[in-house]
Amino acid sequence: MCWEFMDTGYFTANARIKQVELSQETNDNLTAWNEGDMMLYNQFNKSLWRKMEESGFERMKLKL
Repeated sequence: MCWEFMDTGYFTANARIKQVELSQETNDNLTAWNEGDMMLYNQFNKSLWRKMEESGFERMKLKL
């Protein structure tokens, strides 16, 4: 995507102050509805950690 580090900033909007306990049915529905997203996230997360391990964690640290 050719993004610079500063392009990845974010701010929190509409954040809940109090966490709400979800029912098991709601939790199951959300898991089912987001299955594709979860699979995609898990795939990229695994490849990220694999590449970081291959490159060496020390090399991956930011040098400020």
